[in-house]
Amino acid sequence: IPAATMFMVVYSKLSNSLDPRQLFPVILTPFLLFFSLFGLVLYPMRNVLHGNALLAAFIQQQPWLNSGRFVAVTKILQHWLFALFFIASELWGSAAVSLLFWSCANDSVRFDEAKRIYPWVTLIGNFGPLVSGVTLAAVSAWARQRVVATTATTAAATTAASLVSTDDQAFALSLRLLSIITGVAGVVILALHRFVVTRFPSPTTSPTPVHGVALGPPSSRSTAVATAKTNKKPKMSLSDSLRFLRGHSYLRDIAVMVLSYGVSIECT
Repeated sequence: IPAATMFMVVYSKLSNSLDPRQLFPVILTPFLLFFSLFGLVLYPMRNVLHGNALLAAFIQQQPWLNSGRFVAVTKILQHWLFALFFIASELWGSAAVSLLFWSCANDSVRFDEAKRIYPWVTLIGNFGPLVSGVTLAAVSAWARQRVVATTATTAAATTAASLVSTDDQAFALSLRLLSIITGVAGVVILALHRFVVTRFPSPTTSPTPVHGVALGPPSSRSTAVATAKTNKKPKMSLSDSLRFLRGHSYLRDIAVMVLSYGVSIECT
């Protein structure tokens, strides 16, 4: 929750200073870099990054950090890299899909097309877990086979300790491969976003497009552009947005719906 709050503050600031076409890659790129670097660089260095002697000494000197509800906080501090990965993964669903993707979709699809296109987009999106599940299983199986074959050549796969080592090596190898896959998928996302915003410009900043082509003669197109600029939405800070939300009952209802969805999905 603190990380999500900080993210919304940063997003609010950036949305007031950047064009929506720029906002998408600026928000998405740090996530992709972190996920790619996690498996390739950060996870292999986990023992070094977690081995902070000053932090360990501080925790040892504070008995209250090793008892009661503070034990969880202590574990998070000791394994801060994994906690950071968890936070980034949780934010990814909200930031990348719920916020960036649907903002891009709303800017690129006309209102009369949305009711026909959005159900299909949602249906296609539901195949994501299926594809990722198959990919995870294939990568994990390949990594374990590779590690077992390597350790077998050294005749070191007969003890319990070596089995643990095999699991660790297989996990690290699969994580590296998955990081590469994530990076490639991220590049595809950014390339497709660039194509979409170029081919299907936002109706709020250009004449109403039909398959990316503006309608009407040049004079009417220039008039439409001028009207769009005149009717451009005002920039609002996070506090202004909250006050705006509080003053409209239907927006409050939508906010309660989202909150209720979050509670129900976590419970189930």
